[in-house]
Amino acid sequence: MAHHSGIVDRDSLRVLSQLDRAFARVERAAQAADRPYQFVILSDHGQTQGATFKQRYGVTLKQAIQKLLPRDLKIHARLQTDEEWGHVAALVSEVAQQDPYMLGRFVRTVTRQRTEDGEVAVGPDYQRMLDEQAGRVITAEEAQLIVLASGNLGLVYFTDWQERLTLEALEAHFPGLVDGLVRHPGIGFVLVRSERYGPLAIGARGIYYLAQDRVTGENPLAYFSLHAPMLLRRADLYDNAPDLLINSFYDPVADEACAFEELIGFHGGLGGGQNRPFLLSPVAWQLRNESIVGAEQLYRVLKRQVDAMPG
Repeated sequence: MAHHSGIVDRDSLRVLSQLDRAFARVERAAQAADRPYQFVILSDHGQTQGATFKQRYGVTLKQAIQKLLPRDLKIHARLQTDEEWGHVAALVSEVAQQDPYMLGRFVRTVTRQRTEDGEVAVGPDYQRMLDEQAGRVITAEEAQLIVLASGNLGLVYFTDWQERLTLEALEAHFPGLVDGLVRHPGIGFVLVRSERYGPLAIGARGIYYLAQDRVTGENPLAYFSLHAPMLLRRADLYDNAPDLLINSFYDPVADEACAFEELIGFHGGLGGGQNRPFLLSPVAWQLRNESIVGAEQLYRVLKRQVDAMPG
């Protein structure tokens, strides 16, 4: 709800009230159980809000990148995650793959033309499939550049190279691309790997040298999470790290950023409330003063508490 209405909209707050009532029902049911239960409620991220990149600047992230590249470069973009349709697709695909009875046979029959690799395409994904089959859009397989978005995070992959492109290679093959991106007012920083310096977070007025933990000019990560350098170093090590990782600006006064998707409440990148997850745990666990950063550390904390429980 908050994706489309905003994080403090009345409709979003109504959903929170409904969740509170649902938790209360579970707690009442537990009181009648044969064994004691302790409850942990986790939201693995918050949300940040603000007008979208397209609403602010009149172009999508794909179009902003396209202006800085040769006109004939083939680009495939996925700038909408469609979480709600994803749940529907997962349910329909599971029925089609696993149900051996009449319902499964019926679903397999009616979805045969919209199934790829066992996954049923519904909603926007089905429209995208039709557009690709009709040649109206560039497919990922034929694209020379792939642009993906999740909230205010953008990922850019050049497909003509097997290896990840470095800053030096990007400047040689596509001069002005990185500089043009970091100077865009909607972009806070770009993460790229340098042959000489390792991972760099580059902003319009400064560079954070992540391997050396030093900054020249203005710190492009100053308004983001205190853990931003550590998180970016980790992202840089992934085998599937993009050639360019793009994060939108974050305004700490307005507490706003801008999504590259058409969502006014979002998560995926750095900046604002999206980087503050929520954990409700038993008071006896005494986690209030414990610093927990990342899923691995949270797992260790929860596992420690579970191991200490009787029985």
